[in-house]
Amino acid sequence: MSVEENDFEKAKEKKLWQVRFAEARAVLDTLFCDIADMLLYDSDKTLSMVVSRSDFEKRIALGFDRDDGSVVEVSLATAWTRVWCRRLGDFVAAFRDGAVDEELLSFDSPAMRVRIYSLLKVQNGVLRRADRLIRKVRIPDGIKVLGERAFSGCVWLKSVEIPKSVEVLDTRAFWRCMRLSALTVDAENEHFCTVGNTLYTKDLSTLLFTPCCAAPTLVDGVKIIKKRAFVFNSVLKSLKLPDSVEKIEAAFYCTRLERLELNEGLREIAGETFQSCNFLKEVVIPSTLPVLRDNTFFVCPKLEKVILRGNTKIEPKAFLYCGNRFLLVQS
Repeated sequence: MSVEENDFEKAKEKKLWQVRFAEARAVLDTLFCDIADMLLYDSDKTLSMVVSRSDFEKRIALGFDRDDGSVVEVSLATAWTRVWCRRLGDFVAAFRDGAVDEELLSFDSPAMRVRIYSLLKVQNGVLRRADRLIRKVRIPDGIKVLGERAFSGCVWLKSVEIPKSVEVLDTRAFWRCMRLSALTVDAENEHFCTVGNTLYTKDLSTLLFTPCCAAPTLVDGVKIIKKRAFVFNSVLKSLKLPDSVEKIEAAFYCTRLERLELNEGLREIAGETFQSCNFLKEVVIPSTLPVLRDNTFFVCPKLEKVILRGNTKIEPKAFLYCGNRFLLVQS
């Protein structure tokens, strides 16, 4: 056999080995997904990751969420399957029973590496950033500020508990948290509270935010609906505001909203308040609203009917990019 033929055979054998290894890795990934579905997943302790990042390390990592924003990562060596199979069940049982760090780390071995790390970046009492893999969190007491985009883009995040220590909160902290459905505030917090899953200032005068996957709860007495209060909400389809509301900032960016009845007593609506409400069909404008500003209804292509209760002044671009099909009715 010539040198060229020998090199060709070696390359062919190497390629065949790589293909078989990749197939075996895919089988293992599927196996661990099945394990997660059958054994590890429940409503309280969720499996956060099933990853296989390096074929050369021959390891598969499982990550387990904890309420405090940390994750317990278990890295399993595929060459030691018989060894860690005996211990993985005991580890899962200990984790579900709320074992402390020392107990979980006692399972660490060459076959089953255990590592615990936080998914929250905290600096001087400010929660600056959360890892995008986070699914649920009970924010540690002592944090005073939720940073501007603390949970922004955390698309797997489902529930957040805010402690009594938080004093400053920007609703952009939850920007594009598309699975967020549960938001609660400690009853002893002096600045914020929740009614249902809707976030308010403590005196209930200002509605701050409703999670994307939760129906808003509006209370009598609320005066201001803040910017981004209902942004990306996928549950809200119809809404009637309580009579106490006086001001609405750019609160709506709701693709599912179809009907909206604004209350008598409303005196101000910011521009772009109803931007990209793609399914909005009907709106009732109260007599107490003096002016409908430019871009208030910006890109609402399915708008069919606008009912005016009074002599509200409509600026030229109030219904920009809404088409010409909607009916304007004076009532």
